[in-house]
Amino acid sequence: MSELKVLTWTFLTCLFHCRPTVGVDPILRENIWKYLRGLVVSKKTTVIVTTHYINEAEQSDCVGMLRNGRLLIEDSPSEILNKFKLERLDDVFAHLCQMSKE
Repeated sequence: MSELKVLTWTFLTCLFHCRPTVGVDPILRENIWKYLRGLVVSKKTTVIVTTHYINEAEQSDCVGMLRNGRLLIEDSPSEILNKFKLERLDDVFAHLCQMSKE
């Protein structure tokens, strides 16, 4: 396969969404997440979502937390929560931000 075809295939199998649920009601928000998860499973598509709503990231397979352009952690939501013995990703992010100040 030519390099151009590989690049085209890679681009077509990756979908980017920036804050896809901002300003929508809870039912529509849930439907958007179901749709995105369905794309991942049925179409074998990678979906990259950026959001300030950290609790929504718990629906993802993998979460990366950034601060000041630096990756603080990347793992599954459950692994991140287990590692820090916390119940919410918001709390993990706050903890990591505090740690990065020191």
